[in-house]
Amino acid sequence: MAWRIARELNDVKVTLNAHLGRTRLSLGELLALQEGDILRLDRGPSDLVDVRVEGVVKYEAHPMGRGGNHAIEVVRKMAVPSVARNMAAPVQHTHLPEGEDTMTQSGEEAEGASDE
Repeated sequence: MAWRIARELNDVKVTLNAHLGRTRLSLGELLALQEGDILRLDRGPSDLVDVRVEGVVKYEAHPMGRGGNHAIEVVRKMAVPSVARNMAAPVQHTHLPEGEDTMTQSGEEAEGASDE
């Protein structure tokens, strides 16, 4: 039964967004925008961008171009928090090396993780 649910979930479509950056304009500047204008963003071309899945940051990526299209190269998967043992303890999000699925909670090892 659980495998059937997991198999069905694999086909669920989700929305993924990668934002290159932000800027602020006055209303006058916005109304004066024309094709070809260049806007300075709050991130540089070599900075990582946050990749959000359904509004939650799940990855970091490098923006790039591929075959005339805009693209991203995923470089880091963000840690997935487990249910907190102590709801009062703040959860610390960490960047995980490839192949690891643990995260810490107030500096402690997450449940189920070991130092083998």
